[in-house]
Amino acid sequence: MQKQVLKTLIAGGMLVMMNTSADAQSWSLSGNAGTANANFIGTTDSKDFRIRTNGTTRITVKSIGKTGFGTSSPVAKLHVFSSTLVPVSLSADGLFVIGDKAGYNIAFDAQDVQARNNSAAATLYQNFYGGDVQLGSSTSPFIYKYSNGNAGIGTLSPACRLQISGSDSSNQGKNAAIEISNTAIGGTNWYLKSGATGTTTPKGGFSIANDNSHYFVIDSGGQVAINTTTPATGYRLSVNGKIICEELGLQVKTDWPDYVFDKTYSLKSLPEIKAFIETNNHLPEVPSAREIKSKGVAVGEMQAILLKKIEELTLYVIAQDEKISQMQKQLNEVAK
Repeated sequence: MQKQVLKTLIAGGMLVMMNTSADAQSWSLSGNAGTANANFIGTTDSKDFRIRTNGTTRITVKSIGKTGFGTSSPVAKLHVFSSTLVPVSLSADGLFVIGDKAGYNIAFDAQDVQARNNSAAATLYQNFYGGDVQLGSSTSPFIYKYSNGNAGIGTLSPACRLQISGSDSSNQGKNAAIEISNTAIGGTNWYLKSGATGTTTPKGGFSIANDNSHYFVIDSGGQVAINTTTPATGYRLSVNGKIICEELGLQVKTDWPDYVFDKTYSLKSLPEIKAFIETNNHLPEVPSAREIKSKGVAVGEMQAILLKKIEELTLYVIAQDEKISQMQKQLNEVAK
């Protein structure tokens, strides 16, 4: 008596199991042994291969090699479809695609992520419906805060539109800096730095520098220095070098010397001026050469002093003119 087994056949693109004799090639529903690489379940013609459950096709393998899960018309090497979920597919060009290939989708390959509308570029949204976006570790992150639109590098809690945080007390302090580079011939690297103990940028300060020098510095007290890292004590702006400008306006806080022309003003006599010059080798109230060399020139104050001396000189000239006029009048009387 022949042993009854189940034989797998493909009929009309359907997988069917049927009884046949024991000496025929067959697959058992309870498992098989002695199979070889040449054994297979499938078709030997140009028909598609389908696997069904409960009378419904679940997996379709097209004769050209495309495989569909939940679809009988796969459009890629691997196409997973659900009427309630986003479709997934593996295209012939090696892209893993989430979404409708003919509409909006996201495609992945070994190097990048592409947001597409059909095959054209589209906007890639990160957490479009809320939540933060974080790249990197918690100790060295890049984060975008959905709640307020702030972005942070090196911080998980950016307090402004862009916050960059780092910890670096080395001489250059580049781990807490922004670098702007031009790699072309003649180009250089520029840095925006925040200072700390041990850095060439003043502690608690800010600087703009390149690989060679610091060109602009603000210290923790708000003093500004150009071409030096050490602002002069007591000055808001220190420049190590020359300055040129088309116009300079000064807001002078000292009294402007119009008071020289007041009738109550005590004008020193010329003999007094002469005696002072002989003793001190400079005009009264005018800084000496030694003072200028050690302290510099306060431009606003010096302008007021010079104007005062001009006004005093004007009074001396007027007085001399009156004396000359009086003497001329006397000479005229004598000549009569």
